[in-house]
Amino acid sequence: MSIDNVHMISILYNPVHYIHRSFLPDFFISNNSSDNMIANSWILNKYQLSTLPDMWKPSDVILSSFIDNWHLASVIADLLGGYLLRSKLLSSKVDLTAVPYLSAFISLPLIHSVIISEISGMPDITSYGVAFILSQFSDIPIALQQRLLLCFPAGLSLPILHAERTMNNINLLQMALNYAKNTCQ
Repeated sequence: MSIDNVHMISILYNPVHYIHRSFLPDFFISNNSSDNMIANSWILNKYQLSTLPDMWKPSDVILSSFIDNWHLASVIADLLGGYLLRSKLLSSKVDLTAVPYLSAFISLPLIHSVIISEISGMPDITSYGVAFILSQFSDIPIALQQRLLLCFPAGLSLPILHAERTMNNINLLQMALNYAKNTCQ
């Protein structure tokens, strides 16, 4: 079995390593056991997680790179959401010092072609980031979509984004991925 297969198996069958704690009952959160077999089984059954289609492989290099850096999904989503909403964050005078990597990333001069509807109140940068990621990987299997959503707080409401897969949007995603890999590990 290749390293890529081992990594994919870990994503598919070992969700306890990346699941957001809001999906877990207190018993699993307080249990510091190194044996996560019961927790993984519970997660797979509770959330009825699908399996990958036979012989599925990532369709492009960026999706493959995202899967290789699955452990950074929440950072990548925050970077993307923060970038997409940077004018809203700045005009609302949000304190960006709480997330130091975000203030540096949103200052980059990147072009994107994402249309965001009028937003009232303070939007959740994570939800915008996740919506953007899913819009760029439209052919990602349900099994990986389900597991990606487990990386974020339960009840995350995804906004509707108009974000076609353009070179600028792919570049934004790639920059967020590289930035997360190089500064947030």
